[in-house]
Amino acid sequence: MADRFDIDYKGQQVKVQILDVVGQRIYKVNFPATSPTAAGSAPLFLTRAKNAEGVYFWTSVPEGKQKLAEEIGALIEPLLKS
Repeated sequence: MADRFDIDYKGQQVKVQILDVVGQRIYKVNFPATSPTAAGSAPLFLTRAKNAEGVYFWTSVPEGKQKLAEEIGALIEPLLKS
């Protein structure tokens, strides 16, 4: 998988960049300036984490945009498996 790719989120192309931060894979998501999700064009950072039961989930870094992280993570997930 390339370290940069685009995904379709609610009809808009968003750019995703994979970063390695201290051995942890972080996904930086840049929304188009015209996107209502852009929140001032600030990128979203997200990662996969594992809960106490060993189940992986998507979370924003820092926490606080969990719903958006789950939505975007669900679009990235199939690309990780290919």
